Order: sequence, then C-alpha cells, then structure tokens
Amino acid sequence: MIVPVDIRDLILFIGIGNGILMASYLLGNRERTLAQVLLGLLIVCMSFNVCIFLILKYGLYNQYPILHWLPFGLSFTIGPLLYFYTKAVISKSFKITKSGYKHFLLLLLDYPHSIYHIIYGRTVLHLDLHYVLDKFALFSMISNAIYLFLTYKAVKEYNKQLPNYASNTRNLQLKWLGNSIFIWTGLFVFGLVYGAIDFILDLNFEEAYFINYLLIATVLWLGIKGTMQGQNSMELSRQITQSLPAEKGEKIIKDLKQLMKNQKIYLYPDLTLRNVEDQLNFSSKEISLAINSVIKKNFYQFINEYRVEEFKLRVLDKKNKHLTLFGIAQESGFNSKATFNRVFSSVTGISPRQFLDQSNTQ
Repeated sequence: MIVPVDIRDLILFIGIGNGILMASYLLGNRERTLAQVLLGLLIVCMSFNVCIFLILKYGLYNQYPILHWLPFGLSFTIGPLLYFYTKAVISKSFKITKSGYKHFLLLLLDYPHSIYHIIYGRTVLHLDLHYVLDKFALFSMISNAIYLFLTYKAVKEYNKQLPNYASNTRNLQLKWLGNSIFIWTGLFVFGLVYGAIDFILDLNFEEAYFINYLLIATVLWLGIKGTMQGQNSMELSRQITQSLPAEKGEKIIKDLKQLMKNQKIYLYPDLTLRNVEDQLNFSSKEISLAINSVIKKNFYQFINEYRVEEFKLRVLDKKNKHLTLFGIAQESGFNSKATFNRVFSSVTGISPRQFLDQSNTQ
C-alpha cells in the first residue's frame, strides 16, 4: 500500500536525511573531537523530534507498537547537549566529568508518554493523564531556558577574557556561536508561545509544521556552521583572582617592555600571551595579572598601543609613501582595517588620516 506523501512532509524528510548525513559524518569521523560528537548528538536529537511528528501524523504507532519503546522525542536532552557543545568549542581540553553526565539523566523525562502506551497500549484509559503526558515535552522549555542561559554566559565570559590573552580577537570571538545562541533564543521564544497555545487549545498537525521547519533549519545551520568553523578558539586559563606581589609585577612589566623594544614581537599579527610566555620566565597567568594590575590594561590594549606607535613612525617615513594607510598598519602588526581604525582612534582620539594630515601641516 502506497501512502501519499504531503509535499510539506517531503521537505521534512529531506531535512531529516540531511541531519542524518551530517550526524553520521560528525560521529563517524575517526579524528572527531568532543565538540563534534556533541554536535552530532544534538543534530540527532533535533532530527528525532521531527521524526516523532511524522510518526504521529502517519499513524505508525498503531502499525508498529514497538515504536513506543523509543522516547517520545528528545526535547529534554537538547539543553545539556547545547551547553556542553559550547563548552567543548570554547575549550579543546574540556571534558565531561562524572557529575557532568548526570545532566543527561533528563533523558528519562522524555519517556513518561512512551511508558504510558507501553502499559496501556494505544487505548486511552486515563484521558487527563494521557493529555498531560502528551504535552509533557513542553516542560522541557524550563530546562532548555536554563541551559540556554548557561550557554550564553559561557560564551560571554570567554569573549570577556579573550583580550587578556590575545592581541587579535577578531577571529577568536566565535561570533558564529553567538549567532547560534541568538537563533536558539528565537526558536525557544517561538516554541514557548506555540507550546502555551498548544497546551490550552491542543493544536493539530497543521499548526505544528512551522515549528518543525524551524527545527530543520536550525539543524542545517548548526551542522554547516559547526563543521565549517570547527574549534577556532583559544585555550584560556581560569580567571585569576589572587593578587601579584608588587615587586614581581614591576619586574614582569619591565622585562615585557624590554622584550617589546628589543624584538618587536608586537609586529606578529596573531601574537598571544602564550607566545610571550615562551620569551619570558613567567607564566601567562602572571604576565596577564601584571598587565592588569600594574598598568591597568589588558594584553590586547597593551600590544595594540605598541602597534599604534609603530604605525605613527612608519606612516611619517618617506620610504613608505607608496603604501596605503592600511598597508602600513599591516606592517605594524594589524591584520584588520576595522580593528586598526577603532584601536587607533581609541588610543589617539583621532583617525589615522587626521593624524597624517596634522603631521604634514606641522
């Protein structure tokens, strides 16, 4: 017997197929990272939820009762996976501890509806209980909201600490991950509104298509961006709260300035605190703390101020007249025009062009 397939369902089938392919690639890669594993599982969970929608629509539970042994969706698992995936992207050394695995016990909350039908079959004997269990997945919005907040907080803290460790943060800020959180927030808000209406009015399949299309679109976004971007992040040390002895701090800054003067390592565009650590007999934590406490700046500001001064010298040198302003900026250690203009204006109070014009009139 051939069951006619709605064109809308065909779109969902294609989306699920793409999700399966992406998840297979991420989970089947021998050199897979923890972030890839978690992303693959996240894609599986979201694709599975769309599958449940189609199973219900085509009445497959009636034809294959064994399907009741599967969870009635994986909504409660999405939050922990998103959070731990973000942590794994931010830190390559991140590992899920034994206590961390407890978060995935939320998977048990995806089973109550299935257990009901395993016990009673397809016959609805307790109408009120069945209705609550049928809508139970909506309560996953609570846990997912908590994990979404934790995810946002983790990315925000990473971006906040980044200037303490890198002189060029443009390619390390994980903006795509921030955009993903924005998309998740939109999906969450829409799901919350839809869930509230569904709980009150018991919506049918027609009204559920849009939310499933959003799930498929999010799967594609995560799969493509997660695979393309990889883990272009920087390993950050834990934030330091203890103080550094004044004498030691002064010593570090003295050696650091001497290093800048003698070797001009600030000319290296992607200079990080780890590179400086290799040149000095102090740890990156101590160097960062010294910069913060002694000169009241972060590593990003410290290095880029040297680059600004280097630019000032080079732009006034007649040997560089054949170069553009940004060309000189690149030779001074900058690798982004926007960053160069912003930093220069912040340090000097004027634009690079204004500086050059003022220098030529003197």
